[in-house]
Amino acid sequence: MSDKQLNFYLYDTSITVRRHIYAPYLSNAKILKQKQIQQLIRCYEQIYGKDEDLLELVKHVDNAFRRDSTCRPFIGGEVLSAGLRSIGYNNAIVRGIIYIPPENIIIESRIVTLKERITTWNVEYVEPGTELKTKLQINIENLKSVQLYIGNKRSKGYGMVDINFSAIK
Repeated sequence: MSDKQLNFYLYDTSITVRRHIYAPYLSNAKILKQKQIQQLIRCYEQIYGKDEDLLELVKHVDNAFRRDSTCRPFIGGEVLSAGLRSIGYNNAIVRGIIYIPPENIIIESRIVTLKERITTWNVEYVEPGTELKTKLQINIENLKSVQLYIGNKRSKGYGMVDINFSAIK
């Protein structure tokens, strides 16, 4: 580890979703995935009640957003760190989380065709047009605005966001 101390700068951050941010998270371990889906079902029940069709879809979800203990969905700072690194900020570290209003998350089935095999993919995503605001600590000085691809499927052009940073003195 280097002796050099990292300086972090506090930013008011405004994020505008341009293309769907597909949820990047759900465990590959079967037991953990079952627990995560049970938590997700409880969260959906709290918000939407016992909508049988929706809960059946949630039972078979393949990708979901992380949630805190009060069921608020969020994106961790590591997702933005990876996005900043992909555009040249090689040592970018972002501290903080971005809460997503539950009403801006959609869960649906998508058809995926792979080598003549058709499967369904149940996924949560943030709808385009969503505005997210938060405060983040970032180890890069004088950030102004960037356009990033974040989340699952970013290599296919999804998860496009415009981010405006305002330094807090």
